[in-house]
Amino acid sequence: MKVVIAGYYGFGNAGDEAVLAAMVADLRRECPSVRPVVLSADPRRTARALQVEAVPRLSLAAFRRALKGAALFISGGGTLLQDATGWGSVPYYGGQMLAARRLGVPVLAYAQGIGPLRQSWSRRLAARALAGAAMVTVRDAASLALARELGVHPSRLHLTADPVFSLAFHSTGRGDPSPGVHRFLDGLPPGPLVGVALRPHPGARRPGPWAGRGLSPPAVLEATALRVAEALRPLLASWGARVLPLPLHGPVDGPVLARLAGSLGRRAVPWPDGLPPQDLSPADWLALFSRLDLCVTMRLHGLIFAACAGVPFVALGIDPKLEAHVAELGLAPQDVAVSWPWPAGPAPAELRERVQQVCRRREAVRAKLQAAAAALAARAQDAARRAAAVMEGRGL
Repeated sequence: MKVVIAGYYGFGNAGDEAVLAAMVADLRRECPSVRPVVLSADPRRTARALQVEAVPRLSLAAFRRALKGAALFISGGGTLLQDATGWGSVPYYGGQMLAARRLGVPVLAYAQGIGPLRQSWSRRLAARALAGAAMVTVRDAASLALARELGVHPSRLHLTADPVFSLAFHSTGRGDPSPGVHRFLDGLPPGPLVGVALRPHPGARRPGPWAGRGLSPPAVLEATALRVAEALRPLLASWGARVLPLPLHGPVDGPVLARLAGSLGRRAVPWPDGLPPQDLSPADWLALFSRLDLCVTMRLHGLIFAACAGVPFVALGIDPKLEAHVAELGLAPQDVAVSWPWPAGPAPAELRERVQQVCRRREAVRAKLQAAAAALAARAQDAARRAAAVMEGRGL
């Protein structure tokens, strides 16, 4: 039974690749006869990693061929219907959903994070795309509320969870860590380890608030790295701890993490040669996060990997999906999150205090994360169950 899957796949983003791996594994559990066809920026890599058929994501001809005879078109998971990173996402992903419907293929939005949608035209297009879906599943309560605002009928709208929660709790589909990651972990010095996942601001490639303040995007990245380093440096010294930079999207995150590591000197663990971040599997990333004592993250899947490993975290930045998932885990934003007026960067004193606060309560936070992540793993599987029901023509 053929199902076509579209999202931000094939770009080497660890979070999105883990989402795809989890979706494929969950769909195979629910429907062993499923035959996934993935739209990917790197079809060879995607096909090899997941044993699926993969086609170029920008080829209209390949898209139409893939849909021929498909039982379902899946949009997601991930944050696809949003206009924070530019104007192209909603037309691209929403257009795919509308095209699939015109070709007679049922559409399901799979554990999507919806929004932000700041422009009236993007809200209208997203609403139109979702209106044609046989079912809409979303990964967090904030996306559920926005989908309701956009007019999705309650009978077709369901709250699930990010698929990576499911992957972390099911060995099938996740695989084992690679020998390279095992060697790296075995070679780490003893002592506490703080993982740090930094990224550019989601809108950093567009004209933004820094334009009128004489700040270029590189200067913004440097300010972020230096302020995070300033916040952590005295804590690392007092704990005898080191920082492990976590390039969850290597080419994008590399510059800001390199600046952080340079500022911390010997307190930063060098990323190993011969271990390209884009080649790491979800099992590799979960193994790395399991070695951490604390995580400071600007990336959503840094937060999710940490939660799945039971590692206390501090969410850093103004991305609304971070706050949404802090809430999904049952934590209070004022306890585990730090935001700041863009583009100045986080206040070091505030970040340092938040890290200390989380560390003081780390056992209670760890227990809460483990229980919440397990509950979200069960909820995540529901998206695959509903997808299988649509494919097979069953009602739910």
